[in-house]
Amino acid sequence: MDDHYSPTRRWAGLACRALATASAVLACAQPVLAGGFLQGHYSMLAAHRDAAMVLDGALLLTLLAAVPGWRPGGGPGRLPLLCAVAFLLCGGQIGLGFARELIIHVPLGVAIVALVVRIALLGWRQPLPRRTPDGEGVGAGVGQGVAEGAGVAAAEDAAGATRAVGVGG
Repeated sequence: MDDHYSPTRRWAGLACRALATASAVLACAQPVLAGGFLQGHYSMLAAHRDAAMVLDGALLLTLLAAVPGWRPGGGPGRLPLLCAVAFLLCGGQIGLGFARELIIHVPLGVAIVALVVRIALLGWRQPLPRRTPDGEGVGAGVGQGVAEGAGVAAAEDAAGATRAVGVGG
């Protein structure tokens, strides 16, 4: 991902992180809800079904939020690809659940939980475009106003006062 600041890409990245986290929570809740049903709490089956449908919708929204970081943003395409795969697998998983094909439904569910947790981890590891103190993106104004040999740059704050800011580290 390049370092040029874009508010749209930043918001899409934040939305991707939030949606991926929500998807991971929903995916991890699915085995608990299914276990509750098997334990004899029959209302948990409806909760399992409803959570699966919400999870599939959340995965679609995560995919839509991941695309701006890939195509216009120049980031890796792995996150949107994994979101698309998880979305399609989850849709198939819902169909298998309604058909009561548990021999495929259970192991596929395990794989989906692992995939969705991986998506959440990737979403949090993908860097967001950063803002600099002057409100612009990284790279804006770099090297301007550097005092020769001193390693100090002049910066203006919101009131217009000039102050010394250390450059480098």
